[in-house]
Amino acid sequence: KAVQNFIGNGTTNTTLFGLTDPASGKAGTSSGEAATALQSLGASTNTNNLSAMTILIDQAGGNVATAINEWKTNTAPDGHVSTDTDALSVYLWGNPNWKIVSNSTDPLATFVYSQPINNHTANIDGFEFAWQHFFGDTGFGVAASATTVNGDVALDDAADPNGSSQFALEGLSDTYNVTGIYEKYGFEGRILYNWRDKYLQQANASQNGGLYTAAYGQWDASLNYTLRPNIVLSFEALNLNKGHIVQYVRVPTDVVNYQELDSRYEFGIRYKF
Repeated sequence: KAVQNFIGNGTTNTTLFGLTDPASGKAGTSSGEAATALQSLGASTNTNNLSAMTILIDQAGGNVATAINEWKTNTAPDGHVSTDTDALSVYLWGNPNWKIVSNSTDPLATFVYSQPINNHTANIDGFEFAWQHFFGDTGFGVAASATTVNGDVALDDAADPNGSSQFALEGLSDTYNVTGIYEKYGFEGRILYNWRDKYLQQANASQNGGLYTAAYGQWDASLNYTLRPNIVLSFEALNLNKGHIVQYVRVPTDVVNYQELDSRYEFGIRYKF
């Protein structure tokens, strides 16, 4: 199969709806003046401090000197200039209507925008085999099938996970199953084993790489008995081997999810009228 336009997720840095960034810290803006004022005080220009100083400048009508005095007065109980803004935070919290307001000097805010996109073209190839046979009129038989599948776009787990998002074909893996059959004297029985090789669950699942589901095998069995033409008794046993689902990131030792499963048994009666 040659498949075009796989749906993937793409991210771009873009502006939206004309929204501006009032805390950019760029020169010529209120937050830029706040950054300069903080540097003159020897205070950190972290987000909290930048926001606080910008509010003080706005409340002072743009007068930076007045804002600096307010900062000095409220950053420490004794008026000492300090980078510890606990006292200033209490001061600002006491004035809940004080907030940063955008103006025409602020640059447009940049957002990381994620959306589905028509992604890459890829080729999928493989083989499928199926076989079934009954041994004369004994009622016993066997069925088997196997599928091998491969894609020409795989995840490069050695690549820098902090780089651009990779495209990879997800969910591709080899599978096979074998079924023992009995059908005679009103009985219809099956015992089967299904196996699936490891596969990529999600590309770029985290900064550590892709999310994989480990190889998994399961034994199941079922038995139906036709008691009368319109009454069928049934029994089904699932996951007799108590197989578990394991998911990991990049390498099998980096397990992120371990789902412990148990066997399940179901009894039923079906009546047709």
